[in-house]
Amino acid sequence: MGRLGKESRMGSLMISLLVVLLCLNLASQTAAKKRSSPPPPRQSPTLFHSPPPPRVELSPPPPPPIYSPPPPPPMHSLPPPFYHRSPRYPVHHYKYKSPPPPTHYPAPLHHHKYKSPPPPVHHYKYRSPPPPVHSPPPPPVYSPPPPVHSPPPPPPVHSPPPPKHHYYYSSPPPPPPPRHHY
Repeated sequence: MGRLGKESRMGSLMISLLVVLLCLNLASQTAAKKRSSPPPPRQSPTLFHSPPPPRVELSPPPPPPIYSPPPPPPMHSLPPPFYHRSPRYPVHHYKYKSPPPPTHYPAPLHHHKYKSPPPPVHHYKYRSPPPPVHSPPPPPVYSPPPPVHSPPPPPPVHSPPPPKHHYYYSSPPPPPPPRHHY
């Protein structure tokens, strides 16, 4: 324990000596810089002073306006304008002031006589049916298939012309039946 205490004391002494040496070194460097720097140049005294700048004359402030008294009222007084309020009713009189709006509106009356029944919202008559979640696709509109180019119909077979009903063109009438002689 004795050796460790001596070594720690010696270490602290060495550190303090190093700090003192560094401080002395810095002080000597600053003193050398001050000695090596040239002295500041002295200003030679001037024999003649330069004249001061000319003084600018400020214009005097304008005189205050002369107060003119208001013109005297005319001898004959005019009637007051139409918007003149009568002194009997000041501005804040109830006649000219609308009543304040109610802070809390009265609750509606719950009597059956004064309350209309609400419309039946959930009744089927007043409610449209809900749309289907997955609506089926609309049925396809039937359209005839496009015409296939078929061959033209066969020409008609030559048949004898139909008999004409005119007497001139009709076949001769059948012979009359034979008469029986009695």
